[in-house]
Amino acid sequence: MAAHIINILFAFAGFLFYNSVSGKKSHLSHSSLKSIRLLTVSLIVIGNVIVCYFLFHDNIVLKSVELTSIFLLVYITLHYLKLRKENKLQVLYTENLRIAKDHAEVEALKLQLDPHFLFNTLNTLHHLIKPENEEARKYVQLLADVYRYILKNKTKELVLLRDELNFSQQYFYLLSIRYGQAIHFDVQIDLLKAEDYLVIPVSIQILIENGIKHNRFTVEEPLCLLINMEGEFITVQNKVRGINKSDSLKIGLKNLSERSLMIVNKPLVIKSSDLEFTVHLPLLKYK
Repeated sequence: MAAHIINILFAFAGFLFYNSVSGKKSHLSHSSLKSIRLLTVSLIVIGNVIVCYFLFHDNIVLKSVELTSIFLLVYITLHYLKLRKENKLQVLYTENLRIAKDHAEVEALKLQLDPHFLFNTLNTLHHLIKPENEEARKYVQLLADVYRYILKNKTKELVLLRDELNFSQQYFYLLSIRYGQAIHFDVQIDLLKAEDYLVIPVSIQILIENGIKHNRFTVEEPLCLLINMEGEFITVQNKVRGINKSDSLKIGLKNLSERSLMIVNKPLVIKSSDLEFTVHLPLLKYK
């Protein structure tokens, strides 16, 4: 009984040794792993013979064969379970890689097709609108410009503040067509000064959307979005008019704040009271 227990311990020790070495297989060739496996088995068989010599002097050959058979059974079982686990992980990894590759290919096709389709559609729509309907033609043209800006800069970390302000003006014009005099947009920033700073693309638009989405406004009580510059921050401020404390408010600003922290090394600064809501968006000095 003692010999069987020692034999099983030999098998476990050998398996653990081989497993620890083969775990570093990125540094070992296949032939090296085969050599290590053969060496492990050989050493444990020799160990079994030595155990049998000291415990079973009269029947050393028979006992050696018996204990070696037990060792091989245990060792092969453990090795099979290890290979089965590795195979499952490899299959899972391959499947995830295939899914990611397919998703990337689909997204790449979307990026190739969607802009062309949209711009062609907008151009067609622009030509269908009668020349005397100047406001509708301008709306379609600005919609194309807004979409073009987003596509052009969506992979960039930073853009010129001047370009972002021009984009925000175009975006606000589209909003004003929908809401009319119910919203006001007041930008108090010198465009020459804006040449000296960089900002996260489409960030001001996100803050404009945030103010519109979470406030009530009418023509009689319009929402005024004041955009100013304080030091190395852009401030977007509005009067609070029945703000909605929904999770989407937290998520949108949280995501923008995390992007700002990673890119500019500063998070958003949010100041909220019963009367006013202000977001300070960090800038990066360019010149």
